[in-house]
Amino acid sequence: MKNILIYEYITGGGIINEDLTHDLLYEAKLILESLINDFSKLKTIDFKYLLDYRLKDRYGSSNSIIVKESDYNLTPDIYKNFNYVLPVLPESHNILYHYSRFLEKNKIKKILSSSEIIKVMSDKKLFSNFCKKAKIKHPLLISDISKIKKNKLYVIKDRFGVGCSRIQIISGKDLKHFDSKKYIIQEYIKGKSFSASIFCSKGNFIILSFNEHQIKKNKNNYIKINKIIVNRNISNHPKICGLLNKLKNNVSSLSGYIGIDFIITDDDIYIIELNPRITTSFTKLNSTLGINIAGLINNSNIITPICGKTSRINLL
Repeated sequence: MKNILIYEYITGGGIINEDLTHDLLYEAKLILESLINDFSKLKTIDFKYLLDYRLKDRYGSSNSIIVKESDYNLTPDIYKNFNYVLPVLPESHNILYHYSRFLEKNKIKKILSSSEIIKVMSDKKLFSNFCKKAKIKHPLLISDISKIKKNKLYVIKDRFGVGCSRIQIISGKDLKHFDSKKYIIQEYIKGKSFSASIFCSKGNFIILSFNEHQIKKNKNNYIKINKIIVNRNISNHPKICGLLNKLKNNVSSLSGYIGIDFIITDDDIYIIELNPRITTSFTKLNSTLGINIAGLINNSNIITPICGKTSRINLL
């Protein structure tokens, strides 16, 4: 019997000193509800989850550990009765990276990739350099603003962003300067946005679902994900698998739940970013494919066909 502690950052006290109105609160609640539902159905795992005291009336139960003060999650003693911790933290401000480092320093087992990998995946500039070295298709990073062409479109985004935190399509003629410590500029790739939900264990990975992202732009060309259609059938799935194999060969120590965003054009496939954690798309794997994501921890050799129902997640 495994004992697992779930720490979803926003619902688990990560913003205890802020108003409980975070932009990602809705998605955080979906993830927490999904995890509670899946873990509750599995008799081979005991689990607890950290819970912000302001949410106890809705999510409090015998499995919740109520958090009332900041940095509660950084007290090593709370982990002594658990075999593993399952973190679901944002990459922004290196939050996930620092937490992973804390767990490693205190020799606490985790269902998560190493902090070394997370550092690269959390920094879009480092990830771009990684893709270039691994010969993985990725939008070209523009490091010298003098090379911007006025008649072309570009994407400017948060260097350490999460969940479309700041992504804008902008014309080259409107790009005058930018803070390279906070933002990156990439070539604009016209295509359809997708993601893959993956589970990694012992150097292998399992594709659980492909998911289509329906994108919405506001009047200033800022991009947000409007809807996610989970378990969408994709015709060029073998080519995507080839890309994922190349990724695995270059980062063999990826571990746990992974979300990979990519764009499919008429001619090619570009990996946009890798999220080394559970993403919103995972919340519908049970209803679409009957996958209990808690069960993957005990049986990482499960093979799931890309078929079954689709399910829509409305975000805006």
